[in-house]
Amino acid sequence: MTSNENKNKNTNALVTYDQFKSFLHANFDNFDELLSFSASRALADGENYITTIIRISADIKLKDASREQVKFMLKIPLQLKESKEKKQTDDDGYHELFVTEANMYDNIVPELEQMYASVGVSLQFKPNKYRFAHEMSCNYILMEDLQARGFEMAPRREGLDDAHTKAVLDKLAQWHAASVKRIEIKGAYPEGYIKSYFSEQSLPFIVKMNAAFNEPFAQCMDAYDLIPTEKELILTFMRNMNELYVKFGSVDTQAFNVLNHGDFWINNVMFQHDGEDRTTVKEVLFIDFQLPKYGTFAMDLFCFLMTSPNWSIKLKNFESFVEYYHLKLIENFQMLRYEKPVPTLDDLRAQLEKHGLWAFVCAQRILAVALLDSQENSNIETFMSDNEEGRAFKKRMFYNPLYVSQMKEILPWLIEKNYLHYLTQVS
Repeated sequence: MTSNENKNKNTNALVTYDQFKSFLHANFDNFDELLSFSASRALADGENYITTIIRISADIKLKDASREQVKFMLKIPLQLKESKEKKQTDDDGYHELFVTEANMYDNIVPELEQMYASVGVSLQFKPNKYRFAHEMSCNYILMEDLQARGFEMAPRREGLDDAHTKAVLDKLAQWHAASVKRIEIKGAYPEGYIKSYFSEQSLPFIVKMNAAFNEPFAQCMDAYDLIPTEKELILTFMRNMNELYVKFGSVDTQAFNVLNHGDFWINNVMFQHDGEDRTTVKEVLFIDFQLPKYGTFAMDLFCFLMTSPNWSIKLKNFESFVEYYHLKLIENFQMLRYEKPVPTLDDLRAQLEKHGLWAFVCAQRILAVALLDSQENSNIETFMSDNEEGRAFKKRMFYNPLYVSQMKEILPWLIEKNYLHYLTQVS
């Protein structure tokens, strides 16, 4: 064994040198020798709230004696609190999220890609996924490092320009159309994808979650320069959000429903660009498939449009973005030879109004995350909790000057668009 091998043998406690060498032998036909490998944290605090992302880099020798560097991304549960009494196999409390994401990578997303392959279109929605041969001590997702193919994330606080926003909407329309076509071919999605966390059984969680956000948000509302009638309307809307959550989660079989990504914001999209200017989008891929939900398309569309475009175009171009999504949706239905009725643009607009809850939720919570600077305690525990630390974290989000400047215009806009009309959404 070389000195490099000794040095790197236990770089990552989760994966030893010998285990990683076995993985390479099993997955790469031309692999000959592992020269060295290392692991480092890939994302800073504030970029991923539920998981830790580890970049594994390896220098390998191939059978033709050439050398190559290969990289992978290992996604494991975020360890929030150390507990010596707690076994690692019981570690994360997010086991079902990893089970769901693995099923999305292994089964559901390939089925969506196959919808296009069946009509002669080669298309990819996700990174390539791998598995270790050995048993891991925790849940995990192992995938290719898309940076090796030139993919990169966009700056979340700056947001996307018009071209990048439309590139994502184009890909989202492909995904949504394929998810509808898949039902025609394969039948309904698993029950867990239909109910997700919006069912009556999840009401205690919903009540706790809404209280954890709405109470500190209400205390910060004076910063948004609302007139008294606007403030009272929003407070009334928040008081009814538990009922609206359950209603939002139910599937209206007469409406346009898709398999939503479920957490569709700027940090879960990767871009590959043409040329050195890095402005022309060549390809878009999605990551993080832990929260899929079958139901109204408004879930993904609101989440993306309320959080991810640059502020200069977010509200100004909102309607044109909806029109663009609809145009691409129709194109993809035609490509997939889908013969059932497809939604009109007016149908989409009516559904957005009916499901305005999600516009508010994404503006209140996910936009606040997108605009926040990275901090050490930016994680799911502080984000979701209603303890002193959690309340302080949310007030930091809600008083963030970037967030305040946008919410001063977003909240009146939501009211003007009729997205906060309680009776419309419960009917």
